[in-house]
Amino acid sequence: MPLSQILPPCIAAPLAACGPRVRLALLPALLLLTVLPAAARQDPPAAAAPAAAPRPNLVLITLDTTRADHLGCYGYPRPTSPTIDALAAESVVFERCLAVLPHTTPSHASIFTGVYPYEHGVLSCSFRASVEDQERRAFAPTERLRSYAQILADAGWNTGGFVTAATTKKITGLGHGFTAWSEPEAEVCAGDEAAAHALEWLQTVPEPFFLWLHLFDAHAPPREKHVKWVKEFAVDAALKQVVAERGMNVSARSGRRIDRTHEIVRYDAGIRMMDDHVRDVRARIAERGAWERTTVVITGDHGEGLGQHGVPLHGPVWQEQVRVPFLLKAAGLAPGRVPMLVSSIDVLATAIASSPGLPADEFLAQARGQDALSSDFEERPVFSMSPPQQREHALSVGRWRLIRRQRDELLLFDLERDPHELKNVAAQQPEVVKRLEQQLDQLIRDQKRRHAWYYEGHGAEAPLSDEEAEKRRKELEATGYADDGDAGGDGDEDEGGDDGA
Repeated sequence: MPLSQILPPCIAAPLAACGPRVRLALLPALLLLTVLPAAARQDPPAAAAPAAAPRPNLVLITLDTTRADHLGCYGYPRPTSPTIDALAAESVVFERCLAVLPHTTPSHASIFTGVYPYEHGVLSCSFRASVEDQERRAFAPTERLRSYAQILADAGWNTGGFVTAATTKKITGLGHGFTAWSEPEAEVCAGDEAAAHALEWLQTVPEPFFLWLHLFDAHAPPREKHVKWVKEFAVDAALKQVVAERGMNVSARSGRRIDRTHEIVRYDAGIRMMDDHVRDVRARIAERGAWERTTVVITGDHGEGLGQHGVPLHGPVWQEQVRVPFLLKAAGLAPGRVPMLVSSIDVLATAIASSPGLPADEFLAQARGQDALSSDFEERPVFSMSPPQQREHALSVGRWRLIRRQRDELLLFDLERDPHELKNVAAQQPEVVKRLEQQLDQLIRDQKRRHAWYYEGHGAEAPLSDEEAEKRRKELEATGYADDGDAGGDGDEDEGGDDGA
């Protein structure tokens, strides 16, 4: 029988060229090779699979009630933020980030979901005595809309949330997705209590981890109780100049002068305390050798009036109420500053895109927020709103900022010439007002339609009755919050002045 019928061609052909004695000696071994099972053969090793993308840690620190313009890295002349300023030098700093609503709970719900308040349905800080009522008003995830903490937990991240106020407790719905958790037993706790729990957790938690630390020290209360840094921020020439430039010492209603400096001293001291907690978190992560593989986001939920526009606390949509810090540090991300207008719904979308290895697809599919560092990112109108009782909406587009207040009062500001919104130019720019109001109305309609889609046909939150509104006002006043637009003032403020959550 010819060798070509017994052996594979690659063996038979060379063998045929050998002499008869060589063929006879080699034939038994070659026949055995042809019948060995595939598993017994020594095939060359397969090429190694490409290494999976590293799974970075994520740290989100939210500075409650923190105006961007009271941090050194945003130009404030007093030393409120040495640690944050140092971090800014190795981060991307977004110079114009606007919060969606100057209340703690809805603003955080937008950060965690990447959507506007009318879309997730949380429109005010309404923690309740009634569990049933709170469940109706809290953030409620659906299959189409989830907190990024839930997405990270499902993907294998260890999640820990450490919060300092009733407006961020689990009863608000912001705790979804967190395995480790601490919250104050009463309405608020000092930042050092939450920070201590976070530092203890960071000591042993396996990577990858997601840490959310919420700090409340600049809020009133508890800022009036803080004394550690007050002496460092005594009234000086720099503070007096800031107060004069922003019109913080003049009542918007009567024009009489009101001394705000001592309240600003306490506010600055509260920010300085939060900066210490940021320092400690950074040190703990560095101690375990994880700083370089940890993405860090520092942002705020809203600002504070401090007397500007006659508002001591917060609630309306003035720029000082909604312009918040946004710093992003990620491996391989070159530091710099971004002057473009962005929204707080862009915060996590940008952090995710800058951190290969973080779960992205589900969040980006649900979010309205965008990667503000993408080469194709285009500045678009940025929306802000007050709690529904105050009926204020704002739209910021480039140099222009439109504010529509209750009773349909329209205000327009040219921020290039008037950065502190002191001169209403609506009468001089009727076409700009008309265009921006049309865009504002369309955006609100779109948000409410998306809410129905996220919640499978359920409409947006029903407006409160007068009785419900009064009940909530009394509940929130117990923690220094008020929704009626009057609490926290000095009796000489504009209508709709402020609330405190």
